[in-house]
Amino acid sequence: GSIVDFQVGERQMNVDYGLVQAFNNTRTDKAPKIIVVYDINCQYSKNLRKRVEAGRYLHFRPGLNLVAGIGMFHVHGHQDVCYGRYAPRFIPGAGQSDGEVLERLFSILNGISTIARTMTLAHRTENVDAHMGDNNFKKMIDMVPTLCKKWKNVCSSAIDACSDFELLSQSATPEQTELWTVSVQTAERLWEEGNVEAMDIYNVKGIKVIPQTEIQANLMQAEQEADSGVGVTTWLVAGMKIQEAQAQLVSFIRRQGKKPSGDQRLQINRKRQALRRKADEFQDSFQQLFPAVALDGVDLREIPYGDDVLGDDEDEAYLAAVPRGEVEKMEIFLPSTCPGELPRQLKTAAKVELKLRIAQAENALEGVRREIGHKSFLFRNNIALAINKQMKTRAYSAVKAADDEVRQFVRVYNQARNAILALGCSEDIAARYQKLLPEQLVALKSIYEPNARGAGTYSLPWFWMLQVGSDSDSSEYMDELYRVNWMRARAKMLRWEEESILIPSEMKWTTFFFHNRANGWKTREAMSHKTGHQAYARKQVALWTELAEHAQTAFNSCLIRYTVPPSMEDRM
Repeated sequence: GSIVDFQVGERQMNVDYGLVQAFNNTRTDKAPKIIVVYDINCQYSKNLRKRVEAGRYLHFRPGLNLVAGIGMFHVHGHQDVCYGRYAPRFIPGAGQSDGEVLERLFSILNGISTIARTMTLAHRTENVDAHMGDNNFKKMIDMVPTLCKKWKNVCSSAIDACSDFELLSQSATPEQTELWTVSVQTAERLWEEGNVEAMDIYNVKGIKVIPQTEIQANLMQAEQEADSGVGVTTWLVAGMKIQEAQAQLVSFIRRQGKKPSGDQRLQINRKRQALRRKADEFQDSFQQLFPAVALDGVDLREIPYGDDVLGDDEDEAYLAAVPRGEVEKMEIFLPSTCPGELPRQLKTAAKVELKLRIAQAENALEGVRREIGHKSFLFRNNIALAINKQMKTRAYSAVKAADDEVRQFVRVYNQARNAILALGCSEDIAARYQKLLPEQLVALKSIYEPNARGAGTYSLPWFWMLQVGSDSDSSEYMDELYRVNWMRARAKMLRWEEESILIPSEMKWTTFFFHNRANGWKTREAMSHKTGHQAYARKQVALWTELAEHAQTAFNSCLIRYTVPPSMEDRM
């Protein structure tokens, strides 16, 4: 590996040096392909080879095939096109890696960041090396249970992935699946040749909702250009995110039932603590931005937390009640929650929040449409093909996952609509964002049961008309949703298929590594002529041999106990 010091910020020259040294210090000379995951690879990778070739001290080996990716944690903060182009979920050969290994390492090294700032270069290097070496040793010791846990997850998740893809494939026509297969294979071939734009095939084309992040970026730029209200947009977005997190936590608490276990209560309290920290930081930001606005004695408006958004399998009688007072139902101060006349300092912030709330509502409705479309295509096959109980269980689990996503988007939309109306929007905007009714959130009969009695008179709910307009546009939009869902389901299945190959290989490599270390100490024992050295070497031989035997036993037991789906084994 390679660790570098940043002199002034995260400059490309430092990252270039670290990347080249990482290749030089690890056995990558025979690797046919190397996936490089970096937070800003959409920009960093564009001229990487040119920079290295122009440098005097850096070089790549001839024929090096680099594949650029962005970790799953960071890619969702990029533009929409970056998801299809750089997310590891669509990179052939990436398996189920999320590409965030360094983030987990940084969380551990953050503990020494304070004392490391005042160290000399040599002292800091020694300190960081010691901590990273300790972390690597701990990861090596935990490698056996970690790989066994990963294999168990592969076997269970692969079943759902294969079932989801098969259901979508069976409900499509042979012509559609053939066309989509050729299209995605062509895109992957062009991507291999360096055309990352070809991976845009994984995104919905045509009608597009402006991302909320783009609206936020425009508003922040306007603040900076006007040199007025800088930080207000960021503060408002943080408050909106807290409200979304509150709705998620309310849903989580209610699902634990009226008598949660000790582990469930522990999870709830941890989530509450994390949310409390965000709320406190939000309050501090408010005081800094609006020091003249007093909140004492202000009774803030209550917002919808999603208690009334229930799934088909949820019964109010068995769900826990969440009273007001806890952090998940604590009103936070925003222009939309302020009762009565707004203070003068907040009137500009109210206009900004209205724009953000409209974008939030549009993105939530797009999510509702997407997941209902996905659920409809799955449901079409669930009704016709779920003959035996096992098949039915797998089929409906996929539908339930889509239904959970729909409910979360509905909670976000309800909060956005509530704020839009509270901010005094125009009549046209108020008429556009209507109330979502439970009967409007069901799977579309026009998809899963097109020949049913009365299907010809069935009309789409109002939120489909916001984007698609006419019936012909609606059909085209649904076909596009179907294509994207099918391609993403295919990618998901293939990544799990790759993971089912990688994990057993990693099990073998781990056992080989332990044996290799044992053999190395056997060689040192034979070469040494001192009794103390020989005794220590024998101790190390016994240690590594025991680790190898334990790993082999655990891996064999795990591979026998858990198996991948037969359909996946046939393709392996």
